[in-house]
Amino acid sequence: MRKAALAALFSLLALPWSAGASQEPLVDPPAITIPANIPKAAAANAIKQGLDARRWQVDKEQPGLVRATVRASGNVQATVDVSYDAQKIQIRYVASQNLDQRGSGEQRTIGSRYINWSRNLSLSITQALLQQPISR
Repeated sequence: MRKAALAALFSLLALPWSAGASQEPLVDPPAITIPANIPKAAAANAIKQGLDARRWQVDKEQPGLVRATVRASGNVQATVDVSYDAQKIQIRYVASQNLDQRGSGEQRTIGSRYINWSRNLSLSITQALLQQPISR
């Protein structure tokens, strides 16, 4: 009985660390450069493929912009805007829930989980972009 009580206490004490309590500066990933021979429609397709590969759900889509949200257990979520034109794709933080976002302006921080999600999303979009058909 005592071991079970100690295990339960340890689980409660460890919860903040397991929930992503590690803080990092909230910065957007670097812009993704679109090669000149990739049409804008193919870039939009690459964004959707990258989002799908990382299980982000598209909330809103319009020319030049896709808003998407990723959800995890424990009511944890993040929303980003992925804007694009003929030259670049940019991922920008919009909002989050239970990711411990703090501060404002240049002093914003967020749980490292979001930083990993946005970095992985950028990599997936880049990979999908490189697989798009080129125009001649």
